[in-house]
Amino acid sequence: MPITVAMCRPLKVAVLGSSLGWQCAFAALSFGISLDGYEFVEYRYSAAKHFVDAYEIPGVRYFHQDAKRATVDWENVEIIYMTDLLWDQPLRDTIHEHIAKNARQGTIIVSNNPISSDFKKMGFEHLDRDLYVPVSWLEKQAFYVYQLA
Repeated sequence: MPITVAMCRPLKVAVLGSSLGWQCAFAALSFGISLDGYEFVEYRYSAAKHFVDAYEIPGVRYFHQDAKRATVDWENVEIIYMTDLLWDQPLRDTIHEHIAKNARQGTIIVSNNPISSDFKKMGFEHLDRDLYVPVSWLEKQAFYVYQLA
C-alpha cells in the first residue's frame, strides 16, 4: 500500500552509513525529500530496501556501497549526512577526503562527530548551527553542521 508524504521544497540528501534505513524513510515521509542511502553491511542494506519496496515509500533509494567509495549523485545532492557516531578516525578521514574531492561547492555536511582540522583545511566551514538532541542511545546526540565553501 503506498504511503502519502508531507511536502517541502525539492531537496536531495545522501546518507552515508544508512544502516536499516530508518533515517531515509522518516525524512522522506516527514518532509517529502529525496534520499539516497549508502550501506556497506549487506543485511542492513537488504532490510532497508525490502521495507521501502514493500511500503512503496517514494523518494528513497538504497545502495549497497562502502561510504568511502559511494557513487553519490554529487551534482544534485545538497546535504550529506554521515552516520559516523561509531566510525573510527581513519575511516572518517577517508570519507571526509572522498566528500571534499567530489562534493560541489555549497553542499551541507552533517556529522555526529566534530570534523577534523584537516577536513576544515579542505574547504569545509563550520556553520555554527550544531544541534544536540536526546535520542534512545544517548542523552544528547550531537549533530555538527558544515558547508563546502
